[in-house]
Order: sequence, then C-alpha cells, then structure tokens
Amino acid sequence: MDTSKRAFVERLLNVLRDRKRHVWGVDLGFTNNRIHRLFKDSEPLPSTEELALMGEAENLNLNWLVYGTGPRHRVLSFINPGEFNTGIENILKESWSRAFIVICQSRCALMTERQKQVKYKNRDVSFRQTGCLLGPGNAKLQSIVRAGSIQCVEFPTFRFEELEAGELGSYFLFGNSQVRGYLEELEARDSNWLLGDMPFAGSHSEIDLACLINCYNKIESLKRNTGQVLNKEKTAELTWVMYQTEMVEQQQTAAAQLSSSSSEDLANGEL
Repeated sequence: MDTSKRAFVERLLNVLRDRKRHVWGVDLGFTNNRIHRLFKDSEPLPSTEELALMGEAENLNLNWLVYGTGPRHRVLSFINPGEFNTGIENILKESWSRAFIVICQSRCALMTERQKQVKYKNRDVSFRQTGCLLGPGNAKLQSIVRAGSIQCVEFPTFRFEELEAGELGSYFLFGNSQVRGYLEELEARDSNWLLGDMPFAGSHSEIDLACLINCYNKIESLKRNTGQVLNKEKTAELTWVMYQTEMVEQQQTAAAQLSSSSSEDLANGEL
C-alpha cells in the first residue's frame, strides 16, 4: 500500500495515458492552478470531493487510486445468473444514453453510459458516468435485451478478461467527443445472436445461458473447421444436445465431489 502523493500521481497518469492532463482537468471543473497542484508531488492528496469526482468520471476504484489496492476500475460481478439478470433489470430502470451487452464465449457483461451533472466549487460540471455489471445470465437475459434499447457486441477473450479484472476504463470503452471508444469500434450483433431464435431458449427461463452460448460457439466452430453446412434448426438441435450432455456431466462431477468430500469427512470423524 503506497499512499504517497508521488504514487497517486503515477496512478492518475496511468489512467489518463495519452490524454492531456490540462484538458482533462478543465473538463472536470478544476482551475489551471488546481490542475498543476494535483500533479505536484509536494502537494497533499486531493480532497474527498475531488476524489469522488475523479472516481465517477473515470469509473475508478478509489481504493486503487488512493492506496494502490484492488482493481483499477469498478466492476460489479455476479455469480448467480438470476441475481445478474435482476441487477441488469434494476440498472435499466434508470435513464441511460447507451447500453451494451458484451458477450465472450460463455460470459456476459452490461456496459452503460450517460451524462451526469454535479456541483463543484459552485460550478456545474458535466461528465460521462459509466457502469459495468458482469455475470453468467440465464435465458431470461434474451428477453431483457429485446425489451430495452441495448446493443450487442462480442469481445475477444483477452479483452473480456481485462474488463473482468477492472483494467478497462470509461475513456477506453466509450471514448469522448474527439475519440471513438472501443465499444463503438465493434460490429453490432443482432439480439437473436444471443440464441433468441432457438425455441427452447425462450421457453426455459432457467437455462444456463453461459453454458448454452458456449455450446453454440462450439457447434459454429465445428462447422467452420469442417466446412459442414447446417441449417438453423439443425444447429439449434445439436446445440441443445451438447448443452444437455454438458449439464449432465456437470451434475455428475458435482455429485462425485460431494461424495468424495463426505467420505473424507467420515474418515476424519467429522460426520
């Protein structure tokens, strides 16, 4: 843990990267003198009000910015698909300028953006507020995507892992008025790409969408590698068969682990 001003400045410059610190500071309502002092090692750390402003504008984890601990950017992660879907529904009840569903093989994320205005030193400051929810949604996620104005995109594995680790910030993902963000550079995908056109996907809300998408991707990869041509119905059928097989294997693995654990507990006299 390094709370020195020098370490703070290094972390802040790491966030800004190729952006000019003066332009960034002015956009947040800082005066020229305050911007100079923010990056000066001999000056104290910013006030809590200034830190909160930086945190919201860059979606920063303030523990990382001030103490150097934890991920750089804030990511709200869910393990349970039902809780993830509920989190998405709650977020989408608010007004957002843009929302993206990001898919990477068997994982999903919701990225949101809107303009927010706050008072700082009796001045109105406007900045972009963003959010990131990440989790394994089930088939209900498809109906949520259809109901809202949400754009679907796909991340490569390495980029999604960076997002998951909190390494991708608002500027990189959404850009600004002069620079296009990474999300805008990606090709938009139709919402049916989330397997919404498969009859079993819409009728079984408890389907593990992460596993289903992973199976679908395996079938698509097999088609590309073998040159085999399958219509939509056959692709759906094979995906469903693979999904059922993998779910059975997962249940058998879980049962075996439980049995092994119980046997060890019995041997140790813990049951």
